[in-house]
Amino acid sequence: MGADRPGDTSAHVPSGEGEQDLLAPLTLRERSLLDRLLLKMERRGDFPAFARNITTVSRKADYASSYSASQLSEEILRDYGLTAKLLRVVNTSYYERLGKRVNKVSRAIVVLGFDKVRSIALGIVLHKSTGKLASAPEVAENAIEALACGEIGRRIARSAGLKDAEEAHVCAMYRDLGRHLVAHYLPDDHAKIREAVVRDGIDHEAAAEHVLGLSTRRIGIGLVRAWRLSERLAHSMVPADAAARTDSDEDRLRQVATFSHELHQLVATTPEATRDDAMGALVERWRTKIKISTRRVQETLGAVQKTLVDRLPVVHGLDPSQSAFLRHAAAFTGAWQEASRGSVLPPSARRLSIAPRHSMPPDSVVGPGSVRARPAIEDAQGAATVSKKLTELGAALEGGGDALPTLRAALKAVARAFGLRHAVVLVRTQDGASLRVQAAYGEAARSLEQELMLPLARAARPDDLVSQAYHGTRDVVVLNTFDEKVAPKIPAVYFEAIGSLSLALYRVGSPQAGVRLVLVDTDFPSRLPGLEHADLLRRFREIIGRAAAASGSREPPRVRPFVPRRL
Repeated sequence: MGADRPGDTSAHVPSGEGEQDLLAPLTLRERSLLDRLLLKMERRGDFPAFARNITTVSRKADYASSYSASQLSEEILRDYGLTAKLLRVVNTSYYERLGKRVNKVSRAIVVLGFDKVRSIALGIVLHKSTGKLASAPEVAENAIEALACGEIGRRIARSAGLKDAEEAHVCAMYRDLGRHLVAHYLPDDHAKIREAVVRDGIDHEAAAEHVLGLSTRRIGIGLVRAWRLSERLAHSMVPADAAARTDSDEDRLRQVATFSHELHQLVATTPEATRDDAMGALVERWRTKIKISTRRVQETLGAVQKTLVDRLPVVHGLDPSQSAFLRHAAAFTGAWQEASRGSVLPPSARRLSIAPRHSMPPDSVVGPGSVRARPAIEDAQGAATVSKKLTELGAALEGGGDALPTLRAALKAVARAFGLRHAVVLVRTQDGASLRVQAAYGEAARSLEQELMLPLARAARPDDLVSQAYHGTRDVVVLNTFDEKVAPKIPAVYFEAIGSLSLALYRVGSPQAGVRLVLVDTDFPSRLPGLEHADLLRRFREIIGRAAAASGSREPPRVRPFVPRRL
């Protein structure tokens, strides 16, 4: 695991390589070495395309250029999965500042700024699923380390006198970029570096310089400059001294990045018996630079742990239960047993299933899911409660009156019964070119009702799955919307407005009463209704179809689309 790196000295600069040496421009020899290393990374076949194109993206993000937020967002939108994951991270991590959901990449760029959105996107693609590498456990821990340090940095930024918490987040996340990339994309060289640390008794950076020709910190700084990211980010890669003077925000960013990594290493590696004393010593050593109490540090760790447990399985394909840092961080809050119920997706989740009407694929994708939205039908008592609710909804429809509240209650019931993120009824617009939201339930229900419009093909055999479900005779069930073969068949707006890993589309109603489409989504494929739920699902669909038809299909006033301003 990354927490057990032998000879790790990430808290200080290796001998012979001081601050000025690290930040000096690369020599011709070093630039040649870096180019060769990048070429080796790309030849591995899994180096992210977004990272390869980062120079193009950076040119569009340059403040001196004439490119707009929309034009930059077009580059990000080329990767549907990245689009969804970026917005999930923005809405998870930055919601406190924004105050409302962000459903457009262009809007995220305007609100957060070009550099931050670009850096967050790069962080997602660089810390993707680790695959079957021999070093996968360490690579996974390195990814969690970077993400955790970024979250710590964002949450302690104000305690260090920084106003821009998002910049602190990015700087702390990328501090050890070079080491993480070498471990992931150059596993043979990384193994030689580890051997040199043990054999020669030298620190990791000196060993990297011996094996690769330059230290991993120089690699990281070189990549930041090659990718035209912020120079302040390059400076934050140089370890800070708690006793050194603080003259600028640049110094504070370095201090936050260094403190975040020292805190991560302390939690991940220190035995439980001495952890509290070590924590007190760390806070005391940094008290003049980062004004934060031990209690506040513990609260921060609890918040970071919760955020990552919610996000890691879906956004990064990582299993939080395998992280020493997250297990130990939970000890400060006692939250681990409840918060770590999610599980990383098995390979069987990576497929598309189109099932016959009224049936679903078997519940073969394992994982009880997250505690935030546990299914109500997990036991007999829950199933009885759901059945009773269906009976009540049917009686409400028979009684007449306004059917819209019954429709919303039915969507709420189906979402809670299966533990889904959203349940949405879509109805065709008057011009027949789109599907709009008639009613929705879930964490973003209001914004979906106001803004979501899915394109609808008129053809009998359309290419996109939404139109297939609307015009066809079979339910559409997608277990992995991010699959590169499946994503182009899903409207791009889905990834911006919803972005869940799995979805199901059910056609309800009739041509006489009006056809509707029910969309449900979840981050855990096992929560989609299975064959054993066929009768329950049939009852839900009948009630939703009747309630939707009785509610009418009058189009609401059009919401003026968001138009990003040019920066």
